[in-house]
Amino acid sequence: MKKLFSILLIILFSISCFSCKDKENNNNQNNNNNNTEINNNNNNQNNIQIPEYEVKYNVSTSSTLDTYVIEMIKEYGDSIFIKSGDFDMLIDAGQYEDGHNVDEVIKTHCTDKKLDVLIATHGHGDHLGGFNNGALNSVDNIGLIIDFGYIDNGASYYTRIRDYYIKKGSDYVAAYDCVNYLNGASKKYKFSEDLMLEVIDTKQYAKPNMRLTSKEYGAENDFSVVVKLTFKNNTYLFTGDLAGGLEKDFTKALKDENLKDITVYKAAHHGANSHNSNNSELLNYLNPKICVSSAAIVNQYQPHDYTKDTTTGDISYQHPRPLFVRWILNTPTIINTKDYYFNGTMGTIHISDNGVDLPTVTGLGCKRGYFDSDGNKVNGEEKLRFSDTYMYKSYYLYA
Repeated sequence: MKKLFSILLIILFSISCFSCKDKENNNNQNNNNNNTEINNNNNNQNNIQIPEYEVKYNVSTSSTLDTYVIEMIKEYGDSIFIKSGDFDMLIDAGQYEDGHNVDEVIKTHCTDKKLDVLIATHGHGDHLGGFNNGALNSVDNIGLIIDFGYIDNGASYYTRIRDYYIKKGSDYVAAYDCVNYLNGASKKYKFSEDLMLEVIDTKQYAKPNMRLTSKEYGAENDFSVVVKLTFKNNTYLFTGDLAGGLEKDFTKALKDENLKDITVYKAAHHGANSHNSNNSELLNYLNPKICVSSAAIVNQYQPHDYTKDTTTGDISYQHPRPLFVRWILNTPTIINTKDYYFNGTMGTIHISDNGVDLPTVTGLGCKRGYFDSDGNKVNGEEKLRFSDTYMYKSYYLYA
């Protein structure tokens, strides 16, 4: 009996040890799992992945895309109207004096009185001023508004107009939110199977409602909204006044966005080369098939020179700048085709595109224009590449 009792004790002791060891193994396994989860959480925090998605608007587009780089009549200035079927889009509105001309273009082509997209690139008056002088008189509604986001006291008129359309139902997003997928914004907006709009990350956008410092305000071009429009196989890059006044490397940022071999490039900052705008490295990388630039003829009798305001002493330099012209005419494709065009000599530029072939470019004729050295109005240049114009041959060729 004692022997049987001893055997039972040995068996119970063995079971107890095994259970303890099994429990210890389970605890160790749980600890390992917990440690793995913590490490994974740390990795997730150190390698944040922004969820990418596109926002869709269903718009009926046609077999062609028509782009109008509107003639500017005051100083510098940008305003671009784009249409395909029921799709209508406006980028900027030029100077105050350009407002009614912008409205005329919209009234002619946007017959349903609805813009699907409005983009305001930055707060300067030669891009927003027209909004304060009737540029949107013919527009009842806007589907989507994308802008620079920061507070610009000098552009409060634009903010007032923007907020008016938002109250009427417009979707509104700031460029910073788009590239960071914040507040429901996206980098990519799809309007049809043939038409996609993408906000390009320049790494320079200001946060929404941010107030610029005096230094930032002096380099406001840096915050310009840049977008790529894709129509079937062709691509368009619109760059506002993009520059690097704060010495950030927007060139690398644009390269990281895979923008090589653009079909149509709207030159940044009216064809300037200051603060690294339109630098030769970027232009050669983009390698556009066609380039257009926008600026008013400042001095009609000396279109290559500058004009000094007799009241304020402010100097307005004629654009495009000679160094930019030299650079763009030596990019890999345009060096052979010379397909660089300027709305100061052509008037409003019309680009017609079927999305497959190289778009065709023609001007609609100048309202402002310029004069030759004998004081005669220069005519008949609405179909000419810039390198074929009197303006180029009489000055830029030798500058």
